[in-house]
Amino acid sequence: MPKKVDTLYPIENDWKSLSANLRNKIDAGVVIAGERVTKFYTVEDMPEILRNVASQIESGAKEIFIPQFETENYIQGLMYRPSKGQKIDAYYNRNFYPKHFAKLFEKGYDPVLSGYGDILFDARVGLVVNFDARHRTVGNIAARQAGQVPENQWFNCLMIKSTACKSIDAQKVACSYFRAKAETPKALSPEEKFAAAVRSDDPNAIIVYSGLELAGLHIGSSYLTELMNGHDDPRKVNGIWQLAKDYNTVKSTSMNKNLVKAVDALRSSWNKTQGNEFSVYLVMGMCYLLQCSRTHPDFEFDLNRMVQALKWKNDQVGFLPNNYISPRANGKAAESVAFHLLRVYNEYADYLFGADGEIVPTISISDYVKLPNNFLAQVGAPIEEETDEEDYSDIEDALEYEEQTV
Repeated sequence: MPKKVDTLYPIENDWKSLSANLRNKIDAGVVIAGERVTKFYTVEDMPEILRNVASQIESGAKEIFIPQFETENYIQGLMYRPSKGQKIDAYYNRNFYPKHFAKLFEKGYDPVLSGYGDILFDARVGLVVNFDARHRTVGNIAARQAGQVPENQWFNCLMIKSTACKSIDAQKVACSYFRAKAETPKALSPEEKFAAAVRSDDPNAIIVYSGLELAGLHIGSSYLTELMNGHDDPRKVNGIWQLAKDYNTVKSTSMNKNLVKAVDALRSSWNKTQGNEFSVYLVMGMCYLLQCSRTHPDFEFDLNRMVQALKWKNDQVGFLPNNYISPRANGKAAESVAFHLLRVYNEYADYLFGADGEIVPTISISDYVKLPNNFLAQVGAPIEEETDEEDYSDIEDALEYEEQTV
């Protein structure tokens, strides 16, 4: 299990990281739908507002509104209303996917994750437009049908005042807000996702975390920093998303069995300056060779000689970790890196033979590493007869995604 580390800190620390100008004001001011906010409600206003809310509830009102900010034509606040009776813009909203809905709520409807959808309420005509949280709102309706949630829920609400200018188009305003919300969020990085999974005790993440801890790998200075303190020589792995995905599933590398030994070998091949960071591809390639040793009794691979070969190649021409991760054959990242590693392994064996006159065995790479002819031609290797090959396209797609997001 990972060590319990207190990662909480005051949010004011983030605010202090802003420039002096941004720290003290928002240059463009506070606006709603492009209009300057002219009024906001404070805690002193709340007693009267809440008394009015209580009166509305007692009188049987179905929609309760607590204002927060106001402009000439709009009021923003919280609305307590039924999830039913909302309109969806068919041309500018996320598509509704029943399968995604089922996946979203397969472990239950969690109101912490599902509350506070975004709606626009046009008080001129009583129109309610949902411009965000479509699937979650349908989840609330489904739970409500079974009596699992109360009739009403809270929404973040933009209200068009009943006195607003007639030229304001409610549909256009809702679509504009949907677009803004859809375009501005920053996706979590793979490192952030993995750290969050570990902190939330996700079983697979915990297993991978334990492997990283044993291997002396960390994922970056700002995430799971305790991984950097548990080893005499920690190194960073670039590509945690792919490592976590394949750790227990890909038999050709079996990283869950080979990770520690592979990283120890890589760590021994380069010092902290030369190899402070290992690509997941390099780790996969070394694990592939170690797995070949497990599954092929005739694979005469000496890991210590592999380490010496990498050191020798670095002394000869300055080859560092990233020199071994490309080119890669489509769908065969681990095999490609294993190919590059074995080439240097054999070069070193030939060097020893020439230097000492000792017979040093090389490895027939093609017997253990199957790669397509277009790759072999690209790297100047002998072309092999075409054979049926296992499809690793899903792995390659995932690796390409990792490159785009890291």
